[in-house]
Formats: sequence, structure tokens, C-alpha cells
Amino acid sequence: MNATVRDLVLGRAKSEAARQALWIAGNFYTYQDLADFAIVMKTTLGDLDGATIAIVSGRPAGSYFSIFGGIVNGACYVPINSQWPAERIQRILQLARPDFLLLDEEAARSELGEKLADQQACPAYIVAVTPQQKTLTPTPTPAGPKRASTRPGPDGHGRGKGELLYVMFTSGSTGVPKGVPIGVANVTHYVVEMTKQYRFDENDRFIQSVELTFDLSVHDMLLCWANGGMLVVVPTGNAPMAPRFIRQLGVTRCLSVPSAAAQAKSLGLLKAGSMPTLKSSFFCGEALPTSLAESWAAAAPASEIHNIYGPTEATIAFSTFNWKENRSNPYSVVPLGLPIGAQEMRVDESGELLLSGAQVFAGYVKDESRKSGRPVLVELDGRTWYRTGDLASFDKNYGFIFKGRLDSQVKVRGYRVEIGEVESALRTCAGTELIAVLPTKQVGPSTYDDLVGIVCKANRTPEEIIEGMKKILPAYMVPERIVELHEMPKNSNDKIDYVTLARTYAQAGKAA
Repeated sequence: MNATVRDLVLGRAKSEAARQALWIAGNFYTYQDLADFAIVMKTTLGDLDGATIAIVSGRPAGSYFSIFGGIVNGACYVPINSQWPAERIQRILQLARPDFLLLDEEAARSELGEKLADQQACPAYIVAVTPQQKTLTPTPTPAGPKRASTRPGPDGHGRGKGELLYVMFTSGSTGVPKGVPIGVANVTHYVVEMTKQYRFDENDRFIQSVELTFDLSVHDMLLCWANGGMLVVVPTGNAPMAPRFIRQLGVTRCLSVPSAAAQAKSLGLLKAGSMPTLKSSFFCGEALPTSLAESWAAAAPASEIHNIYGPTEATIAFSTFNWKENRSNPYSVVPLGLPIGAQEMRVDESGELLLSGAQVFAGYVKDESRKSGRPVLVELDGRTWYRTGDLASFDKNYGFIFKGRLDSQVKVRGYRVEIGEVESALRTCAGTELIAVLPTKQVGPSTYDDLVGIVCKANRTPEEIIEGMKKILPAYMVPERIVELHEMPKNSNDKIDYVTLARTYAQAGKAA
């Protein structure tokens, strides 16, 4: 029987016990520290094989200890940001039905923490971790016990004990969070194939700048721990400052959301040769502009540059493209490349990208309200395919090419417009990656009279930007106006927050 990702992590904890496994808030922790806390969890909570553990926290050391302990003890973990609205957190807990609720000290002391500990039908515990002490203690009013082994897993598909590794909750089009359950087999394929391709080892230092509620965090943690490396955690809210930590701590492997890298560039942190220790850099979560890849390559001259692509439902990343080996590609946005391992990608007759293979999930956490919606899993040619909602084409030289979103296509004065295409032109003409385009003056379903461009730290005036775009796009695709911001709003995953932008600037055209 082949080793699973649980086996790989536990094996490294034993063989690399004295090596550093985690750096966070200025403190180093070894694999032995993590393994000791895993024993504390099992001793305190009992047999965790098949249990579901909800971790309501920010990003302190205790969260990483809890995740590590859950993984090696056979549990499924559900990360929840303690700063999310209480109503959202409670809805997620209702869907996830955890067996245990783990809170960091700050969350436990808050009004939210007290309410959750009192209301949940499962025991709640406080996780406190310092270099000197690692504890797991019950809240003052723990609820009665409730075990996962007596019911199907939280995905609602009746999986066996220990088969799920984590559940990520993403925003849903219905207004209800979507729970995406990912199995041990899904993640094992990713870790094994990525390690085979990129040769990670115990001397690597991985940096983590994304939140634990973002599935890209799993890339950093498990590629690191399954290979005996050290994880360097950037303080919450400091993702654009990652280059400083990379330089100071000798990081060798980096994953970043393009928006965070673009902000680092605007802060002057991508100076030539400033990240000499990087061996490989991965970008995921958003389209990667070629101009940004060029800037990063100059700052990290020894690093490979890889654009990896994949929705949460397909386990972290599904395809990869080596930009340095294909630097001459003609695209302004780096291609998605080809599938990882023995997986498959295809473009259907509508232009939508479909995915099939070992990393595709089995379905969302059971929720009756979604039954009438558009199915995301379809059967074609005897295989199950995930419908990504992304538009793509295939280039025999460079693999799959991202063309935008199905839901980003709008009509402006009767013409079809892909927002991604307008953003590409705006990015070029503004001379910055920190841009967004919004449709304005809605006159019907997906039908608008104009567009507005949002730019941050542009090196040209709004008038110059519009004149430049007129040279690239038909008149109906050129934004009516350009709005300049000092700072681009970001969501918890450090992506550009289109919801906030839309709320604030969607009426900008009317106000003009």
C-alpha cells in the first residue's frame, strides 16, 4: 500500500525530530514539538481517526500545531477565520458539524468565542502554544461529547473514517458558504507529484503568506512537512512584505498570490537580486501578468517561475507552467500550462475549462439549497469532470490559456465584452498590476452602458491611460473613466476585493 500524505508527514516528524519545522512570530519549533502536541491532542480528545476539528483562529502558532496534530491523528480539519462575521462562522459550523472546536486564546476571550463555546454541541478547547508551553484546555463550559465515527463525513457523501483531510469554505453564489471537502487521496496525489517534479527536500524553507482558510496554505504546509522542511509564517496582513522574510530567513520555496507580489513590487521590494536563496516561485489564485513574472525573476535570479492553476474543488493546483523555460510565449498573462500527474483538462464547446483526475473533489458539503443550481460535476466519456467556470483555449506549444470567467462576460451597449481582456489592456496602459475593471450603469441582466477602470500606483495619468487603451481596444471596451486609489482593497486571501470595489465604485459612472 502506498504511503498517504498523513504517513509522509508523520514519517518526517519521526525521522527529522530535531529539525526546525516552523518559524512564526520570531520563534522556532521542531518536528518534535509538533509531534508532542499531536500526542497531547490524542490524549485529551481521544481517538481522532475520522473526527472533524473546527479551528476558529487567526494565524498564531497554535493553529499550525492543531492542524499538524489533526493530520497525523487521522482527523479532518476545518479552518475558520475568527475575524469573520459571527453569523457566517455559525453557519459554517452548522454545515461542518465538528466533533471538537479549537480556539486560539484571543478568540476564546472574545464575545464570539464565549458564544461559540456555549452554543456548540461539541466540546470546545483553548489552544495555547509558546516555546515553553503547549496546552489544550477545555473552555469553562464545554458541551457534551459528540463523535464523527457515528455518522458520515462532513462532505455528506458517506466517506469512511479518516478519508477527509480538510474542508475549505468559500463564498457561494447563493449567499451561503460552500464547503469544499478534500480527501487524503486528493492531497496525496498533489504532494507526491509536486515533490517528484520540483524535488523538495529537508533543506528547503517554505514561506506562507496566505491565510489558513485559503487552500493555498495547504501547498505550503504539506509540501514542507511531507519533505522535512521548515515553514516560515509571515504575520497576518503582511503578505506583500514576504520578500523581506524570504531574504532574512533564507527561504528557498515561495508561493504567492499575484496581487500580493504586485503590491510588493509597488513598495520597492523586488529589487534586482534581492531574493538570492529562492529556488522556485509559484504563483496561483489569480492570472499572472507576464510583466510581474519578469520583475519577480529579476529579484530572484536563481528561482524557477511557475504559474500553477486550480480551483479549491480540484485540490490546490491542477496544472503548472514553467515561465522561465517558456519566456518567449506571446501571452500578456502567463499560461496555465499542463495537468499535474496523470490528470486531464479539456475545453468544451462553450469554451469552459473542465478538469478530471485524482485531485477533483466528490461534491460540496451537503446543502439542500444547491440542488436546483448548475451541476459542477458532469459525466463525459466515462469520467467525472469538474466544470470550472473558467474560459480557456489550448495552445500546442504552451498548454492551456486562461481567457477569463464565464460569469465575467457582459454586454456593453449591445457588444460582448470580456472583463479580463479590458483588464489586460488597462494593466499595460497604466503600468501597474494593481488594477480592476467594473461594469457600470446597468440597464438589464449582465447589460451595461459603460465600464470604469480602477488603478493603484499607476505611472500614467487617467487621461494618458484612456488614450493608450483607445489604441488597443474598440471604443466600446474603453472605460468611461479611470478611478485612482492609494490602496487597492484586498480580501482575506490577499486577492483584489471586487465585492468592495463594486460596492464603492459601481455607481462611479452615474456620478460623473
